[in-house]
Amino acid sequence: MRILFVEDYPPVARYGAGLPRARAVLEALLAQGHTVSLYPVFGLRGMSRGQATEALPAGVHLLEPAEPPGLLQHLAQEAANYDLLWICRKHHMAPAVALRDRGLDLPPIVYDTEALEFHRDLRARRLRGEVVTPEIVAQLSAFETRLAGYARAVVTVSVEERRFYAENCQTPAFVISATAALRDGIAGPGERAGLLFVGALNADSEPNADALAYFFGEVWPRLRRLRPMTATIAGWGTDRSPLVQSLAGPEVKVLGPVADLDPLYARARLFIAPTRFAAGIPLKVIEAAAHGLPAVVSPLLAAQLGWTPEVELLAGSNPASFAENCDYLAGDDALWTRLAEAARARVASQFSREALGRAVCEVLAAAG
Repeated sequence: MRILFVEDYPPVARYGAGLPRARAVLEALLAQGHTVSLYPVFGLRGMSRGQATEALPAGVHLLEPAEPPGLLQHLAQEAANYDLLWICRKHHMAPAVALRDRGLDLPPIVYDTEALEFHRDLRARRLRGEVVTPEIVAQLSAFETRLAGYARAVVTVSVEERRFYAENCQTPAFVISATAALRDGIAGPGERAGLLFVGALNADSEPNADALAYFFGEVWPRLRRLRPMTATIAGWGTDRSPLVQSLAGPEVKVLGPVADLDPLYARARLFIAPTRFAAGIPLKVIEAAAHGLPAVVSPLLAAQLGWTPEVELLAGSNPASFAENCDYLAGDDALWTRLAEAARARVASQFSREALGRAVCEVLAAAG
């Protein structure tokens, strides 16, 4: 099958924001024998064509994005050369819908939502103290379901988000989540120290920026009163954020992008993900679990994963409980070991490449 895969950028893992998952889907499509062309709508993100090609899974044909309206033009001119369109994110699905509305005959579409963005937007509005009326919820929900109605299959990243489409539109919905490889040789709790935050940051208005501001503004002072602690912040863009740079000090290291995160996961005592608004699924928590590093997270992220607090992780619903859970995990070796083992077991069962490959097959079968 000839597939056009539409994404923001070439799916390079270090940029986060759903791109590691997109890369895993590309790899699965190639492994199943399909011919895949990638259209990165927003360009190559500063990479040369050679660098971008080298960063992609072998076998992906990289297309050169044109100036706006590049995707519209490409679909209008080249649609007949593809058997299926795999379109990631609603802002790229909308142009395809516009062409369909004009009567253009397009190949079957898989709409990969990457994340149900309006859920994240509603949570962010509520955090800002805005009034979210039922009319606003209905309007945003209707836009999401309208886009899905033009697809043969909808892809979500969590059971929670699949349920939304199952309840609100006729298009069959599937879950294709993240993948993570379990690491061997995990150091025990006694060989570790400090907490770790990993996440990409494109702007200080994003969920990761809010999470860091919340944690270091409200949780960190409480935690430091409970025990001595150091923190490490790593991820693309964190070294360029004024907000994150303001956190740096003797006890808080800001590393920016790190090519190999394994040593950080191996040394840290606990992982934190105090995210207050987000959509999709928290890849960073999954990666930490695969490395044998237990986490303290927000209730939102625990629900997105479908993991149970006190079983695979700890969850803090307010600054005091978040700080207390960090303190518990830092001081209780038995708790640390139990959570680490349970979380690794969930990664093995939920987030294997084999599971993702089977899900991709199901989606393609539904898309026809």
